[in-house]
This record gives sequence, C-alpha cells and structure tokens, in this order.
Amino acid sequence: MPAFQLPDGPQTHPLVQTIQWMNSSLEYMEACAKRYDEIFTLRISPVFAPQVFISSPEAI
Repeated sequence: MPAFQLPDGPQTHPLVQTIQWMNSSLEYMEACAKRYDEIFTLRISPVFAPQVFISSPEAI
C-alpha cells in the first residue's frame, strides 16, 4: 500500500498554531495559503491531529 502524504504546512508546535488560529484565523489562513499554496495542513486544537485546509473555492 502506498504511503499517504499530507500537504505541507507550518512546522511550529500545534499549540502555537492553535493560538495563531484563535487570534486571527482569517489572517493566519491567508498567510498559510500564501506560503504553502491553496491546500495546506494545520494541527490545531482540540486534538492537534493533522487537518487539511483548502483556502479557495476553486481548489475545492
């Protein structure tokens, strides 16, 4: 079975990602999209599991 690879995303600690998301989710998402492209992975609370985000309707 081939290994599944998630899209790139921030490598900061998940707690830091959660704080950034809580402080300004739209700005954080825009910054991630600019750096990692339209599809990226975040690890935010409550479980810190990888979550794939899609930042534009066209990418969906």
